[in-house]
Amino acid sequence: TSSIRMGVAWLQTDPSAPLLSFNASLISSQPSSSLAELVAILSAIYVAPINAT
Repeated sequence: TSSIRMGVAWLQTDPSAPLLSFNASLISSQPSSSLAELVAILSAIYVAPINAT
């Protein structure tokens, strides 16, 4: 069985906030854009301030 590597990444570029970046690779035998999108969304929620809108 071959494995497929998917990646997600984001970069915070607001000059008034600290520079933040994130990247991750997911390895799966059944690639899914939904899985990559879910990881990206969860990582952004994890680092977002509590009062973010």
